[in-house]
Amino acid sequence: MATEREALRLVRPVLTEPGVLLAGFAEAEVEAQRRRAGSAFSFEAVATEAEVLSRFERGEVAVLCLGPKIAGLRARHLLEQIGQRFPDARPLHLLTAGGPDPSLFQELIDEDRIFFLSLAPLGGDDLAALLESAIAKARARRAAAERDKSSDQAPRAALSRRVLEAAGRLAGTRDAAVISELVRADLAEFLSAARAHLLLYDPETEVLWEKRSGLAVEERRESAAVGLVSFVARTGRAVAVSPLADDPRFEREADDPEGDGRGPFCAAPVRGEEGATIAVLSAAREAGADPFSAEDRAALDLYAERAAPALAQITLESRLAEKAKLEERELRDRALDVFREEALDHHLAAARKEGEVLRISPAWVDWASWLLFGLAGASLLFLALGRIHERATGVAVVRLAGRTEITADVNGTVAAVEVSPGQRVAAGAPLVRFHGLSENADLSRLTQEFEQELAARLRDPSDRAAEAALIALRGEIELAQARVAEREVRAPRAGIVSDVRVRSGQSVVPGQVILALSTGSGPPRIAILLPGRIRPQLVPGLPLRVELDGFRYSYLRLKIESVGDEVLGPDEAKRLLGPDLAGGAPITGPIVFAWARLPGPRFVVDGQSYAFYDGLWGNAEVSLRSEPLATALMPGLRALTGGRRDG
Repeated sequence: MATEREALRLVRPVLTEPGVLLAGFAEAEVEAQRRRAGSAFSFEAVATEAEVLSRFERGEVAVLCLGPKIAGLRARHLLEQIGQRFPDARPLHLLTAGGPDPSLFQELIDEDRIFFLSLAPLGGDDLAALLESAIAKARARRAAAERDKSSDQAPRAALSRRVLEAAGRLAGTRDAAVISELVRADLAEFLSAARAHLLLYDPETEVLWEKRSGLAVEERRESAAVGLVSFVARTGRAVAVSPLADDPRFEREADDPEGDGRGPFCAAPVRGEEGATIAVLSAAREAGADPFSAEDRAALDLYAERAAPALAQITLESRLAEKAKLEERELRDRALDVFREEALDHHLAAARKEGEVLRISPAWVDWASWLLFGLAGASLLFLALGRIHERATGVAVVRLAGRTEITADVNGTVAAVEVSPGQRVAAGAPLVRFHGLSENADLSRLTQEFEQELAARLRDPSDRAAEAALIALRGEIELAQARVAEREVRAPRAGIVSDVRVRSGQSVVPGQVILALSTGSGPPRIAILLPGRIRPQLVPGLPLRVELDGFRYSYLRLKIESVGDEVLGPDEAKRLLGPDLAGGAPITGPIVFAWARLPGPRFVVDGQSYAFYDGLWGNAEVSLRSEPLATALMPGLRALTGGRRDG
């Protein structure tokens, strides 16, 4: 089936015009929308989900509009089928009767698959307007995809980005010499030019001028009456010639003062706000180099367009400076007959000097303002970077690995304890003996009767009664031997006696722990009893912090290794803990067991090493998830992150 579906997808035709498919609408509404659409876009209507899928198999559907007959869960199921079967077809979905629960389509909205969702039925002019908008977006998307397929656009786009970035650097510069050097370097790079120039044009004085920075600032001024640069400034037309010297408009001092004019040349005007020429950009190559191409001239025109605001500012500032110099010269000429030249210098210098800012607020306002700004900045930073953590607490108990608790199987009184704590015993070694006078007496009596019957049988082998008595006595002897064996507890395997809980003369009942046997293999583990309500959030690997009783503020940093599959009631939880620990467990409600591995058999607190012992209690804290402080204070921001919280 998958192979057939892929084959259908490969042979599916691609329409030259994005189409609209209406599904689940009444015939009257379909006809009304068809009349409104006219010939503006292709239009088709179907009634069932199967017909929708068949249209997707046959060809591309740019806009899918679902009506009242396919709404709610039916619409959601249909859109999921389209996404699974046709992942390459990215139609715009219009749901005109989505139903009362918009959350059904939240994932599709987040993926930008839903163009518009209406909870109640929609039709008439409103539906027509939505269809026109959707088909316009589909056409724009198709046009953008076609542009991306054009391989020759990539280098041109890259060059355009570089030109725009270079021209943008000029905006923050107000020094004509610095701007001139930046422009020369940019044009030399973009156009592979050996020489480049920026000539600012002053229409009032009809002069082209350029500032150069080096060991000393140098200014070059040329009349706008000769040269190709003057032609560009006068006419506002770009030129490109090769070689430069063969052009009748060529003038070396104006066009190529640093070269001989035997190579290709191009120049473009820089226009101000009203279209007037404010500067001329020129570039020249060495003799024998390739002429400037159409792409080179386009890059030069783009650079001129983007550099225009910065160059217009420089031109304006230069014009104002020249006007100020002219006014100062006229003032000096008129006042020299009355005032000394030193007095005029002092007056003009004072006029050019800006006064200090008037300070009318007390000094504390300044530092208080800065303090408020600092506090506001710190608050915003804390709001952006701070996080709120959700944690769950419970109790923890240490359980040593390889520990086996030996319990009594029968009622009885302890006759003797054969071992002591810390003693190593072999498998089958006696541990505890119970009083068993009646059991031993029964065994002795049955043994004597067996021997008597055996002697009678040997005297008369044909005595069938003696044979039957021997068989019955053998079964009773085996039962008596088992009862005698029950009065003695033996080690099930080799190990070390870690805990003895009975003494001679003590009465015990079945199930009572009489001692513990430890093999000492494997690192100790810790069991954590957590509230059952958080079981869905518990997974292996969550960070865990344990504080053992008696060691306050000394924490064990662990990770959850495994989690129980069931939530248990208090009684069942205490039964799993065992009778020795159940009494000390503060269990008041449903709990879930989690397990973590301790780092070793010992732990260190304040430089002192301590051993872990079975049954040590403590408090546990599990970090479940966290979220930024901003989303906690403003829940509406969760929509920007998809409503997710970090686990």
